[in-house]
This record gives sequence, structure tokens and C-alpha cells, in this order.
Amino acid sequence: MIRRRLALWPSGPKEAFSVRETDQIAIPLSGWAWLGALGWMLVYADRAVFGPLLLPIGQHFSVGPAELGLLGGAFFLAYTVLQVPAGLVADRLSPRALLAGSFLGFGAAVALGGVVGSFIGLILLLFAAGAAQAVYFPAQYAVTARGAQGQARDLTTAVTNGGMGVGVALGFGVAAWPQAASHWQALLAVAGLVTMLAAALFWRAAPIRLAKPAHVGPRPIPWSRDLWLLCLVNFGSLFGFFFMLTWLPYDLETIGRLHGGSLALVSALSPLIAAPAGVMWVKLVKDSRLLAIRAFLPLAAASLLAVPLIGASGLVLLPLIVYGLFGKLSTDPLILGEATRRLPVAALGAGLGVLNFSGMLASVVAPVAAGLLAQAGHLDWAFDLAALLLCLGLVASLRLRPASGQGVGVLGVN
Repeated sequence: MIRRRLALWPSGPKEAFSVRETDQIAIPLSGWAWLGALGWMLVYADRAVFGPLLLPIGQHFSVGPAELGLLGGAFFLAYTVLQVPAGLVADRLSPRALLAGSFLGFGAAVALGGVVGSFIGLILLLFAAGAAQAVYFPAQYAVTARGAQGQARDLTTAVTNGGMGVGVALGFGVAAWPQAASHWQALLAVAGLVTMLAAALFWRAAPIRLAKPAHVGPRPIPWSRDLWLLCLVNFGSLFGFFFMLTWLPYDLETIGRLHGGSLALVSALSPLIAAPAGVMWVKLVKDSRLLAIRAFLPLAAASLLAVPLIGASGLVLLPLIVYGLFGKLSTDPLILGEATRRLPVAALGAGLGVLNFSGMLASVVAPVAAGLLAQAGHLDWAFDLAALLLCLGLVASLRLRPASGQGVGVLGVN
């Protein structure tokens, strides 16, 4: 049950869920936002920890960059393929069971990655981790979108997304230290076990089920012109992010010659900045989300282009700061805000699953493509490709019509 709201949250509907107890979250809306942030922090810490560990994992299993690219590709392949099915499931099954089960499965797969005896086994475990984690996005955001409206929903989403940046910084920061690299199996085991503990928190807080609105008929996948365009924007935004997530530490270590604390600090800079930046932008841009998206995309592209040009110089911090301010983690709440204003409430999970599928498709392609370019000695070209896709996302955003609604499904399907 939503008992109160922090002053940080704008006033919203008096009852966010049905009057039935089973349809209500067991903590305040603000608490749900912070729990969602904790969930994303654990998820992204577990994802990011593999970036600085690519070199020791490659040395342990005697594999090269092209094979290492398959690690990220395996996780995100399973995660991506299951996004739309997970969205459909999120509209029908218990959020409590889905969210708790997701963290149990994801954490167990990561923990077992620390004891697996072969590189193929590690790839299979990461595939299983991606499958288990696929349901978190549509289930968590479906609860959020049905539990708040207007800027309260955007702010809840921004705080939740802030956990991604903290998680990336935590994963990079811990795994970049030489002691962690030399004991990477133990690090994965501990990370997975900690992630499994989050299952109990979501079991306590998440609603048993979500009420189905009587006035809206079932609509399995809400295809629309605007949804397609937002998918293109999302693809471009997430390609650059997941390339940076999986290959930035490798680039800084092998080309920039950074190690230990310096590598951890520089790698974590962008996500640390992005965590509060996403909340700040939601508070500042309000109903100018689309205009902000169009401004942020070219700035993020320029920052990616600048990283390989600056190289090993200490000035590389500048484009990483810019990317933290205007990159994926800062634009995510704005893109989700635009999406939820265009989706019908009966198919909210499915619509968000489609949107996330587009972004996760980039997460499959980015680590593999960068691995192949690194194998050929042209990892810097991956920065150029990421910037190009951001510019294509900008073109798609220019075709979007403004959304005037404040509630889920106000505009229906175009």
C-alpha cells in the first residue's frame, strides 16, 4: 500500500492501484523508486564487472578479443530475445513472483560463473543470466507506470534508472583493481550471491498482481508509428552505452595505459555523473522531454567521437563527463516518459518490452561488433559507429509528434 510520498515527489493520484490489497505495493512510491534503483544497481554492477575482467578471463581461458565479445553477446542475446515475451508475461502474471524469481535466477547464474570450468560453460551461464533478468524491465516499469502519473512517474523512473549508473560505477570500480582481477572467480561468486538477496526485498514490496482496467480491452503488442520511432532512438542510445559498458575499460587499459585506481576512476566517471543527472533533467525539462532528447543525442555522439581522439591524455575525462550528462542513462527516463504516454494501459508491459527489445538488440550487436573491430586493431572505429547510430536516432526523434498526455495510454495507438 502506498502510505506516503516524499516531498521530492510531485503530488499524484490518491490511489495508484486498485483498492484490493493484492494490487498494491507494500511500500511508499518513493520507497518503490529506491528499491527499483537498488535492483538496477545490482543488475548493472553484475554486468559491468565483466568489463575490467575481460583481460584476466581471456588469459585464464586462453581466448582473444573476438571470443571475449561473445560473453556480453550471450547475455544480451537471451535478454533481448525474451523482452517481448517477458513484456507479455508481465501484463498477465504476478509482479511479485516475476521480480523475485528474476533476481534468484540471475544471481545464481552469475555466482556459478565463478566456479565454471570452461569458457563455453561461462557463455552458457551468461546466456541463462540474461534469460532470468529479461523480465525485470517490463515488470518493474509496468508497476511504476500504473502506480503514478505525470512528473511523479517520470521522477520515479529517473530515480530507479539512477541505480544503473551507480551499478556500472560499482562494477567498474571494484573489478578494475588488480586484486579483484586476480581473484575474479571469487568476485563473481560474491556478486551473484548478493544479487540473490534482492529477491526477498521484491517479494516483500511488489504487488501480488496488477488490476486490469475494465474500460480497456486486451491488446497484446501495441504497434504504432511512434513506438517504431522510439525504438530507433532507443537502439542508437543503447548501442553507445553497451559498447562503453563492455569495452571502455579494455580500451583504457590496452590503449590508454590506465591501471588500478586510475582505470577504476575513469571508467566509473560517466555512470556516476549520470545517476543524479537523470533525476536533474526530469525535474528541469518537465514537459519538454522530446526537445531534450533531440538536444542530448548529438551531444552524446560528439562525446563518443572525442574519446579515441583524445586518447591517453588526462583530457579524456572531459568527453566522459559530457557522456555522463547527456548519454543513455540521462535520456532513459525521458524516452520512457515519451513511451508511456503513447502506450495503452492494457498492453503496457508488452509495449515496454518492445521498446526494451530495440535497445537490447543494440546490446547484443555492440559487444560483438566491438570485439571484432578490436581483433582487427580498430577498436576506435567502434566509437565512430556508436556516434553514427546516435545521429540516426536523432533523425528518428525529429519524426516524433509531441505527446500531450500525462497518463498511460492517453493517446492510445497511432
